[in-house]
Amino acid sequence: MDSGIEKKKVGVSKDDLKQNEASYIEEINKGINKHFKQEFGNEKNEYMIIINEIHSILKNCTKLTNEQKLDYCNSERYFMKLYLKKIIKNLIVKRTKIFENF
Repeated sequence: MDSGIEKKKVGVSKDDLKQNEASYIEEINKGINKHFKQEFGNEKNEYMIIINEIHSILKNCTKLTNEQKLDYCNSERYFMKLYLKKIIKNLIVKRTKIFENF
């Protein structure tokens, strides 16, 4: 029995996945660049957002070359250092303020 309905293959091609992955990486990079162009209001949170975006690229993009993965890891490490330096600086300032009150 032919119902006259054309059968179509449902799914996503490998090329579509590569294109989607590339556009995802591009969107993340645009977001990272946007953060640099703005002045950081709350640097700690901004650093953490950037770290999470970079980590999500590493976690979700399976087609990255080893060199690209290394670059993203180095970027993630750089922002983690900035984040930790900011946290330490804030802790020292808070600690100093507490001791000034005594």
